[in-house]
Amino acid sequence: MLSTTAAPSDARRRARRDGGGWVVASSVNIENIKGFSFYPNPVNNRLTIKSSEVITKIEVYNLLVQKIIRKKLNQELYINDLDLSELSTGNYLIKVYADNKIKTFRIIKN
Repeated sequence: MLSTTAAPSDARRRARRDGGGWVVASSVNIENIKGFSFYPNPVNNRLTIKSSEVITKIEVYNLLVQKIIRKKLNQELYINDLDLSELSTGNYLIKVYADNKIKTFRIIKN
């Protein structure tokens, strides 16, 4: 249950004031993937993902955070074309794994 009393002093740096109480922000640190880029956005059928680090896995989620595509790569790739032609029009979250790092971003599918 969420407490509406003052946050402990050690957590104030990670908390924000929300209404009548404190909400502690996530302390998960997600490192940036070197040389990371993706295009186009909005996307029609193919999304290109580039990285200076080896991409090992790509996951696609809808906005209900349901995983709808999981692509585990069997070879070391720095550029990957992701086929999104089967997806309906809408917004999606893409999660890219590379060298023990994770990058999450949102795309629009036309």
